Amino acid sequence: MAGRRWSKGDDEALVEAIAQVGVYDLLRLADMLGRTQNAVQQRISKGPAAVKKAVQVAAEKHRKAQMGLGIAAVADRPDPTDSRVLKLERQLSEAQSELRDYERKLKALHKQESLFEQVAGVVREVVQPLPALKSSGTRLPDVTAGDRTCCDFVLILADEHADEVVSREATWGIEQYDYNIFRVRLQRLRDLVRDYATVHLPRHRAERLWVFKLGDSVNGDIHGHGPKNHFANTIKSAIAVGDAEAQFVQSLIPYFPLGVHVVGVSGNHARKNVNIKKDYDDEGPHDSFDYLVGIQMATRLANEIAAGRCSVTLPKAWSAYVEVRNMIWALNHGDDVTSYTGLPFVGFDRRNNRVQSMLGRVRSRADAFVAGHFHMPAAFPSAGGTSYHSGCWVAADPYALNRLAAGGEPQQLLLVVGDKPRERGILLPIPLYLRHEETEVAYREGTYQPDLGQSTALDSVTPEVTTGLHIVRAP
Repeated sequence: MAGRRWSKGDDEALVEAIAQVGVYDLLRLADMLGRTQNAVQQRISKGPAAVKKAVQVAAEKHRKAQMGLGIAAVADRPDPTDSRVLKLERQLSEAQSELRDYERKLKALHKQESLFEQVAGVVREVVQPLPALKSSGTRLPDVTAGDRTCCDFVLILADEHADEVVSREATWGIEQYDYNIFRVRLQRLRDLVRDYATVHLPRHRAERLWVFKLGDSVNGDIHGHGPKNHFANTIKSAIAVGDAEAQFVQSLIPYFPLGVHVVGVSGNHARKNVNIKKDYDDEGPHDSFDYLVGIQMATRLANEIAAGRCSVTLPKAWSAYVEVRNMIWALNHGDDVTSYTGLPFVGFDRRNNRVQSMLGRVRSRADAFVAGHFHMPAAFPSAGGTSYHSGCWVAADPYALNRLAAGGEPQQLLLVVGDKPRERGILLPIPLYLRHEETEVAYREGTYQPDLGQSTALDSVTPEVTTGLHIVRAP
């Protein structure tokens, strides 16, 4: 029975049993002795010296007997009572404890001073703003004002991975992508947004354009991609992408009389310390190349920001809340959501409900949720609002094809938002398809060159920064 003392007869029975079945078959030993496995193990490893010595002799006897029968001995496992084994176990435990201590110290060090705050300071000193527009006038179609519905456009801009290099050979002929193809697609996106504001929706008057940047603007250093990306340097990539997207924003300002407003959160690919768990503390959201992209955009757009035609907001938080036409939008990259059966939308629905519950504590609520990360376009009712998910910029890459057998047509999402009585909310969701094969072939052949992203000067200005739970509203 378990719990009774070991007598001399019990020890002799233990030694005899080990000689028969070996020292490792604790289940049979416990059966033979009428004790628990734990009791037997404790007696073997921590019993009196005489018992330990007898156990070693019996174990050796069993091993030789097995070998004599032509049965391979059990992989010569180390003797659990061997003092050398016990010493090594202690050393391993001490090393693991020391490693945990170093990890805590490293995290504290990263909190003290963010690399990107330093880089932002340098950028502010050396960057020159884009030249101011010669005219602030707007170019709109000739439609009677009284017949037009005033609205705002919301562009969900997510997961550009602008410097990722993808070859056709590695993607079964599906995709060929790099920073220059990103520029081609960015220009197509600009043209589509412009055409919807001026041509395709003549009975709507788009007053503002909101650009929700949801992170992963650059491919980053995650999975060792840094040296394989277009610039082989993620800081250069962030500056180049920020420059191209600043030009994208500036080129759209003339079509929106109340300005273009950018709100950005950070993703997972752009984190600086990709080998350390995500930092949810204050410095984490800005310890990211996505933050550097935003700083570059704000710097290049300094003149437009000063003139009130543009704003760039980079909250020091992983989520942002924006008011558009009396609707509250909850922004998050989406990398903390778990996928179920290969689809993330059940996870998003659960998270949206939890977010809605927490917002109730500050007497607020979200009307819409937007996220990226999974590169899967979707829209579905969730938590009393609607959950919107933008698509990809890269149709497929080797990881998606070989690990998931997944991909999709490059697209982003444009939403027309109104606030008229009986029309409040989303008036029209518009998928914007980014890939135009003929244009991309023309670029590769040298007969087409996009305007956006041709210059990549280092420039910067302080963006509008918010902390905590803050709702961004139009100026």
